[in-house]
Amino acid sequence: SSANAIAELAKAIGRPSDALPVLLNLVQHDPVSGMRIAAASALGRLGDHAAVATLEDVEKTDSQTLVRFAAADAAAELR
Repeated sequence: SSANAIAELAKAIGRPSDALPVLLNLVQHDPVSGMRIAAASALGRLGDHAAVATLEDVEKTDSQTLVRFAAADAAAELR
C-alpha cells in the first residue's frame, strides 16, 4: 500500500522523524481523502507518539468517514 511505502521509505532514509511533519501536514490538509488515509496509516507505522494528538484531532474532525477510521486506527497503533 502507499502507506507502507511511505513509512518504509522514511525508515530506509534512516530518519523517520524527518517524515513526521510532512505526514502530519498531509493527514490534516491534503484535499484528496486517499492521501489523508495513506498519511494516517504511515504515521501509525512510523511509530512516533508525537502524532497521536493530530491523529485524534483528524479522527474527530475530518469530513470523510474512512479518513476518520484510518486516523483512529493509527492513533491506536501508537498508544
